[in-house]
Amino acid sequence: KEFIVLVYGGLRGALGLSLALMVYVDDTIHNDRFKDLTLFYMSGMAVLTLLVNGTTCGPLVNYLQMIHVPAIKHRLYQNCKLRINKQVSRHYEQLEGSRHLTMANWKKVRTICHVEKQASQERESASDYSSMPADEIFEELRYRILKEVKRITWEQYEQGHASE
Repeated sequence: KEFIVLVYGGLRGALGLSLALMVYVDDTIHNDRFKDLTLFYMSGMAVLTLLVNGTTCGPLVNYLQMIHVPAIKHRLYQNCKLRINKQVSRHYEQLEGSRHLTMANWKKVRTICHVEKQASQERESASDYSSMPADEIFEELRYRILKEVKRITWEQYEQGHASE
């Protein structure tokens, strides 16, 4: 699967374009029309492969089912979305109660901003991870801790507190 995506996604005309540029700047070739046509056709091929392969590589990866999102990541995403919606709803209610914004059409604002009522959000499941497999939880936790340690290490290195 990886080989298919590597070949399909990697063939975007960079090598052909670089070779055409080498022909274009070569002083030993005196036929300017040949140089121009070579560069034109290779540029066209590079653009075509970029458009076709570049836009269809994502669906190919999905078709080959190479990207698997663990259930814990999906649950974390849902809980994060729920918390953001609750915060937005609270701020919306504060703005709605402001005496400076009494002329606003709050139904239209709610529709445009896709603000959901807090009561409907509370009906959604809370952040319960008990049904999640323990190995997925630990894997995600380990990944996040290592990512944070890496960030802190690079930050310390850039500030000159850590050496090579």
